[in-house]
Amino acid sequence: VVVRACVDAGAKVMFGYPITPGTEILTNWIKHAEASGGKLKYLQTEDEIAAGFCVCGAVMAGKKTFTATAGPGTVLMQDALSMADGMRLPMVVVVVQRGGPSSGTVIYSQQEVNLAIHGGNGEGLRLVYSPSNLTELYEYTRLAFNNAWKYNFPTIVLSDGFLMKTR
Repeated sequence: VVVRACVDAGAKVMFGYPITPGTEILTNWIKHAEASGGKLKYLQTEDEIAAGFCVCGAVMAGKKTFTATAGPGTVLMQDALSMADGMRLPMVVVVVQRGGPSSGTVIYSQQEVNLAIHGGNGEGLRLVYSPSNLTELYEYTRLAFNNAWKYNFPTIVLSDGFLMKTR
């Protein structure tokens, strides 16, 4: 659903690093890219820091692009998100939350919600969408691209591992 929404929103490039439970976005984007005859591109980066900064660079070069991550990858992307905040770059990040703190016991918490809204240096503005079903996941992902480019803000689709699973 996320990959289809990104393609329909006009995304041409994905930069990402495989991290559960968001890996399926990267692997499915790769399948679409390889079948696209070169119209879609991807780069599996060495980590989430590189993925975030690659998105910033590609956006500055005029490409509609995005990344996806989860848990500790969201933490690692905060510098790139802060840069996008400060430079008013339309960065789209799909964050697939785990069942609790990514480095602790599986308990429910609001850590990734707070990080999505107030992460980085806390000085920027971010749009955050949180879908509760597959229809909203598609619609909010499209909306994330539309509004990121309309308002020049980093935009996060904050999903979870239960909604994101395809297998």
